[in-house]
Amino acid sequence: MTFTALTGDICTQPGVKAYNMTASGTIYKGQAVCLCAGMDDTVYVPGAEGSGMRVFGIADYTATHGEKIAIWGPYNICRCRLSGVAGAAVTAGTGVGMSWDGMLGVYSATAPRYSGAIVLDGGVANGGEGIVLLTGPYGYQK
Repeated sequence: MTFTALTGDICTQPGVKAYNMTASGTIYKGQAVCLCAGMDDTVYVPGAEGSGMRVFGIADYTATHGEKIAIWGPYNICRCRLSGVAGAAVTAGTGVGMSWDGMLGVYSATAPRYSGAIVLDGGVANGGEGIVLLTGPYGYQK
């Protein structure tokens, strides 16, 4: 599934400010991003699942490589795309972490990940849009 940018406001209830970061590669509006190791202000979208990926936040708009981009980080309530295990719907109250292609996903036995958000408005189909409370890149690993 190819990520498609969201439309409208990304942050539905700001808790803290958005962070001014630098895009590594193209990042689309509404995509979840990770921090680049060893780089102070650079964020990226991973191309494949992995257990070490940690959600930093959600992109406020689309940017290409090297451009500045606003990222809604921890303690903000944002819209994003959600992915379920084997295409299952994602329900409210579920802890989600970085999945593939900039979506936030539920845990699976084969791809454990750090929780970076809690789904507030779920029940959406795989790849659908949901609302999450971002909790930060250092949540528990399951």
